[in-house]
Amino acid sequence: STSTTGFSAMKAKIPQPEIFEEKYFRRLSLDPSDLDPTPTPLKLAQLHEAHLNKIPFENLAQHGAVGGPASLDFTLTSNKILDRNRGGFCFELNSLFASLLEQLGYSVQRIGAKVARGTDEKGRPIYGDHPTHVFLLVRDEMQQPWFVDVGFAEPPLHPLKYEYDIVQTTPEGMQSKLERVDDGIHAELLWGGGTTWNKRLQWKLEDLNNHRDLDDFAFNLKCVQREDCNFGRKIIVCRIDREQKVTLTGNKLKITGPPRFQEGGVVPNITILDSVDEVREVIEQKFGIVMEESGGLDLARSLEEESATAWASM
Repeated sequence: STSTTGFSAMKAKIPQPEIFEEKYFRRLSLDPSDLDPTPTPLKLAQLHEAHLNKIPFENLAQHGAVGGPASLDFTLTSNKILDRNRGGFCFELNSLFASLLEQLGYSVQRIGAKVARGTDEKGRPIYGDHPTHVFLLVRDEMQQPWFVDVGFAEPPLHPLKYEYDIVQTTPEGMQSKLERVDDGIHAELLWGGGTTWNKRLQWKLEDLNNHRDLDDFAFNLKCVQREDCNFGRKIIVCRIDREQKVTLTGNKLKITGPPRFQEGGVVPNITILDSVDEVREVIEQKFGIVMEESGGLDLARSLEEESATAWASM
């Protein structure tokens, strides 16, 4: 069950909302007339899946690509993702998706979360000092709350019902569940299945009943943009669908699937790219980001971090 309460978040003001919506649907390759006219769970799932398939998770701006660093500014983010066909990471992707969902009648909250960075000697998750991720708590027309995340490198393909202690399997085969932590203060997202569950995100329960504007996450964005943060240490670009996960980490292209999940695991196909030009070509071919957008890309820090354990599962 869920402990969240009914909540109506303030709707963000969008300049030229009709044009914004039209551009977004074009970017997602969706015809809005094919979707439910009201904010239903099915419509939310269709938008979520299209987003993960069409708009990549990427941190190229932190490695010399054109356009400058990620920003919380709506106009800059919209231009980057909708006009220039780039991707982004959580503060960009989830913030822009939140604006679309609010425009379509969903109620949206932005929730800060800490990302698990491995485990200690007792198998307990290690979290950073500050939230470096933001996900969305979205309510449909029936006020059912959903865990929504199009800004993580490998989130569930569909939204998860915001309910604790139930295993939820999404169409690509990923198993997820939400749990309260024993401290009574936090909740967590876990991935896995059977007897093996990996903790991925942790957030405060009290934040579920608070409204936070995107500007409230300025400090958290700065944490992510430091050079010693994982994003600053290595290039990562990722796109997922039901059958495949395509990931670029530094100069390593990894294709998992089809299928993405099966009993005993899936052995990915890995290709090592020999030059920055080859990396830029793959970014265009596999992720739809044109060569002009990756001009200035620098592989130096990525190659230095080739053995970094933080990227072992990407």
